[in-house]
Amino acid sequence: MKKVIILCAALVFAISCKDEVEQKTENAINKGEEALNKGGEAVKKTANKAADEFNDLIDRNLNCKVELSEALKAKGLTTGKFYIEDGEGGKDNKFVVYLITEKDFKGDVNFKAVDKNGQESGRTKVSLNKKAGDAGYEEVVFDPRTDIESKSIISIY
Repeated sequence: MKKVIILCAALVFAISCKDEVEQKTENAINKGEEALNKGGEAVKKTANKAADEFNDLIDRNLNCKVELSEALKAKGLTTGKFYIEDGEGGKDNKFVVYLITEKDFKGDVNFKAVDKNGQESGRTKVSLNKKAGDAGYEEVVFDPRTDIESKSIISIY
């Protein structure tokens, strides 16, 4: 009889421990899932932000490159940010560039658009009359049939 009582007590103890172990296991699993969800949300937010910023950059400058001639650099002209906009006819034919003059500058500045394959797609010129230290955005509008494509090169000379 003594053995039966000991066996019953051991059984009751094992059952109570089993419930406690199951509860602790369940809590650990829930906390792990919460941590994974929070980590996943952080990764998702970071990835979405990076993608948005990259898309904004691509949308605004079409991954184009600007080349300023050495002659204009010698005359004190430099460039800053730039972007491409829709112009007449819904084509990307408006080039907006931040120009900085380190010296007085008066004269025509030529702009040429060349696509990634080296094919010229447009030329135009803008007359500038700037004082030393002036800076600001200039809108350069190409022919309405010009369509500045992704990875084009805009030469300023």
